[in-house]
Amino acid sequence: MSVTLTVVQRIAADVAREQDRRLEVVGAVPAQGEIGYAEVILTIRGCQVEPCTVMIGVSRNATESEIRETVTDRLRQHLHEHRPARGSAS
Repeated sequence: MSVTLTVVQRIAADVAREQDRRLEVVGAVPAQGEIGYAEVILTIRGCQVEPCTVMIGVSRNATESEIRETVTDRLRQHLHEHRPARGSAS
């Protein structure tokens, strides 16, 4: 049984709050032509370095913990790759 888009969005919002308070879930939409797959769209408030929008694909047939793990992994990767350099010597 696949989870609803509302549940996917709720899980993503929970993970986003845990990862960085600047993250905001814009929505969860079905992937084009894929009933069992969803795209979660997030934005980073106050973003200075593009891309400021993150799209994460998740299986709607996964368990809640699997969806949480997928979103967590992708957000950590994105935040690590786009972390502003602070106090770096030039």
